Amino acid sequence: MAQDFSKSVLEIIKAKYSEVFVGNGRINLHKPPVTAQTVFGLQTANVQALYENGKCIGARVYYMEPENTTLPTVSTTAPAADCDLGPCDGLKSDFEEYTQNIYIEDCFSVDEQPLCDNEFAFAEIVAYGLQDKLSKIAEALNKHIIEQLEVYAMTPTELPDGATLNGNIVNFPADDFKGIQGADLLADYRQLAELNDISSNYFIMNGNLFYNAVYLANYKQLNDNERSFYAQFTDGMNMYWDTRMLDQVIGTPTSFIIDPNMYASYFKSVYPETLTPTMDQFNTQIFSVPLTYLVNANGQQEVRTLTFNNNGTQEPIMVDITYQKKCDDSNTNDGRHAAKHTWKLLVSGMFDIAPSSDGASGIIEIQPAP
Repeated sequence: MAQDFSKSVLEIIKAKYSEVFVGNGRINLHKPPVTAQTVFGLQTANVQALYENGKCIGARVYYMEPENTTLPTVSTTAPAADCDLGPCDGLKSDFEEYTQNIYIEDCFSVDEQPLCDNEFAFAEIVAYGLQDKLSKIAEALNKHIIEQLEVYAMTPTELPDGATLNGNIVNFPADDFKGIQGADLLADYRQLAELNDISSNYFIMNGNLFYNAVYLANYKQLNDNERSFYAQFTDGMNMYWDTRMLDQVIGTPTSFIIDPNMYASYFKSVYPETLTPTMDQFNTQIFSVPLTYLVNANGQQEVRTLTFNNNGTQEPIMVDITYQKKCDDSNTNDGRHAAKHTWKLLVSGMFDIAPSSDGASGIIEIQPAP
């Protein structure tokens, strides 16, 4: 009996995402998209989809700015008492339109094989292939966002004492990052952000920098003379670690100070979440699923969904999937009719920086001095 990819089988596949990887070391090849999830999840931009003739062609980001950016004049004489307040500077709302600049496509196929008429066996094979591709797409998206942080990193105009510039990268002495000394270095991070007009709700995206220091500080706070270190690392410091990808992509231990008000991301999906036939000549069916990935959590595989902040709501990034089942001449199947099932996955969206006249992107790249 031929295997069918139906609505009921799709639900079985989703339920088996994590089960098929239990005890399988291959999943360790897929690195969780920590940077992408942090950046997407903390953005504050007001993003709206932009349509033309019913088709989504991009995204529009709204923002406010003053009409006049010059400082008022300081005078030595009192101004006139004018009953007519006259024209004054105001605020204006504006918007920037962005086109999609992220496309990730991948596909996989399953040869139809005799599986003792067991749709669960077929569902397990497809679940393995589908979640494997979803995890790889999430990892590829994470790599792209790390690369974009480096591309958009600004050149700071002012530096705290002890910091130097290597191109547009801020360097601090390598010893300042080591152990508990890193707690004091965070004061320089804070000053660096303030000197360059980074909003106070900035966050720090690390690779492995500070990771061991924070871990050890949690225990060192049990000592009377080291209680302050853990507080220095945690109080008011929004720090995140992408230990498996960020340093590897950049090529050296790196931190980013990031202003969540200075960038925008948006993802779109046009396919329904239920399996839907297109009624074309290829018997194509379409559907969409959340972009999920697997992580090791307490010794077990856990399915998580990559999301983005859409005007205060965390929405899943959806993957549009096209499915076809075709006759496969290459599979003789002992002279019997055989088929090949193929799924093509597509993620589309945008990530860009807010418009700025002075080159300030709100992203500062920091590394230990070479």
